[in-house]
Amino acid sequence: MRRSQKFAATALAGTLLATALGAAGAAAATGSTDSTLTLTSSGALTISVPDSSAGPISLGSTAVPAALGTYTAAAGTFGNVTVTDQRAGTLGWVATATGTDFCIDADPVLAGTQCSSDTNLVIPALSVLYAPGAPSVDLGTLSLTVPVDGTLAGGATVTYTGTGNSSVTWSPAMTFTLTATQVAGTYAGTVTHEAL
Repeated sequence: MRRSQKFAATALAGTLLATALGAAGAAAATGSTDSTLTLTSSGALTISVPDSSAGPISLGSTAVPAALGTYTAAAGTFGNVTVTDQRAGTLGWVATATGTDFCIDADPVLAGTQCSSDTNLVIPALSVLYAPGAPSVDLGTLSLTVPVDGTLAGGATVTYTGTGNSSVTWSPAMTFTLTATQVAGTYAGTVTHEAL
């Protein structure tokens, strides 16, 4: 009888301990805290173009054609154009290249405003095709749309549709359509790039 009472007391103590531990486990409290981290943009949208402050960039030379012809200043002749976006946004950007007419013996700073009315002394912006070629993505995701060739009158474009910071570089080729009546000489014009 004493042995069974001892066993019953031990069993009861075990049951009470298990119940107490179970109650303590069930009573455990939890808490959640919503948190945020704010990232700010570190800069702006910028464009870097070849420097002509020491004088205009030579796009080469060619003979006046015997008939309607073209001359192409190959990629690398003009130099690199780089768009850098440090806005860390979601909209991407579009870069456009336009330009003035190329006028014979014109001051490059005033090119397009000094052109003669004699069409043999002018290569119109409409006759200069700007081809961005294959841009390289130096920073960012590969989210370029196909670059669009265009005349300097209408504009050529490079479009980046990725998100976050980016940097893209290209070296355009420019093709001039020339007439057989073009006067020999140095023609000067200005190419303008804009990124939005």
